[in-house]
Amino acid sequence: MNSQAFISKCLQEAIQYENNNMIEEAVAKYSKACERLTLLANECKISNPLVYKAIYEKTVQYIDHADELKKNCNHDKLMRLVNKKSSDFISYVPTEEDEPIFPIQYPEKKMEDIIGMEAAKKTLKTALTFNEQFKNLLGKSKNIKAPRCILFYGPPGTGKTLLAESAASFGNSLLMPISCSDVYNKFIGESEKNVRYIFNQCKFYSQQRNIVLFFDEVDKLIPNNTSLESSVNARVLQEFLTQVNSCDDYRGKILILGATNYPQNLDGALTRRFEKRIEIGLPSFDERIFLLKELIRCDGVMKSNMTEDQFKNVAEKTHDYSNAELQTIIQEAGTSVVQTCAENNANISDHVTITYQDVLSACKKIKPACTLEMKESIAAFTEKSGSKENNE
Repeated sequence: MNSQAFISKCLQEAIQYENNNMIEEAVAKYSKACERLTLLANECKISNPLVYKAIYEKTVQYIDHADELKKNCNHDKLMRLVNKKSSDFISYVPTEEDEPIFPIQYPEKKMEDIIGMEAAKKTLKTALTFNEQFKNLLGKSKNIKAPRCILFYGPPGTGKTLLAESAASFGNSLLMPISCSDVYNKFIGESEKNVRYIFNQCKFYSQQRNIVLFFDEVDKLIPNNTSLESSVNARVLQEFLTQVNSCDDYRGKILILGATNYPQNLDGALTRRFEKRIEIGLPSFDERIFLLKELIRCDGVMKSNMTEDQFKNVAEKTHDYSNAELQTIIQEAGTSVVQTCAENNANISDHVTITYQDVLSACKKIKPACTLEMKESIAAFTEKSGSKENNE
């Protein structure tokens, strides 16, 4: 059932309940319809302002009508119906007829495809398979548990997002990637409500398959408490911490992953929620050699006549380069060869051969994003709160 059909059904049921003088049931249905209408309006906010305005005005009418009905209803009965302690924020509880409000993906990236990061991959495998492997210990020990939250931090382009995708693929799980735009809303109370939506949806779908809940750039999503610009961030942080704690009974079913390039910007309380904090550093010398060879070998069109010594020389010159930047170097080298052939009216065959000079030229054009300041701040966080990955 899509969102519009779900909203229509809720409103029809609300009107029927109201006509039958079942006020509490009507308010609950109006509230659920208004929540979905708000989300639908937000989807149109930029693409179609006129539709957004129409939906918003209609939502306000339904909210006002529901507020009028609330004056004549039994508060305790209403709270049982909406399954929430406070009437200010009605909690979304999915049903089998609902479509996921937040995106759910079925990634195909395999852990075997990722070079290095052995400590991170081992931790992920443990978190995803622990409950299945050690069923006899579940419920007996208070301290032997699968990790609930894992934080990956390090320079940009080192493969933190790929790890999240491979984790979902390895555990045959659903991946739910969350960004700032999925959480923050200009209306008061909506941002923290979105956080509840996210976790409620996870808990519901975890009944069918395991869930990997991935917060990318978590430092921007939930900034440090000392740098809060408004009370909205504080409320979102508090709600996030509460919801993470509520997932304790879902260990092995819901795995919460966070990724950040700036771990020092995380709030201290949030950092503590991540039981495992693993630095995903820049690739080592041997990993850079292997990655350069694999990028060319797996391309399908590219070939290279570079010798082993030449690959080593390139690896030496790319000491501060990330995995993504090494890939950009190979892309630049291959593209330059094709452009040169086109300018000289040369025939381009099924294969493009890149030389040592092509790669060196690409290295001069592509500069590393990881600065000395970033490396020092990450090293300081690792010394204080994290653990070092298998890199230089």
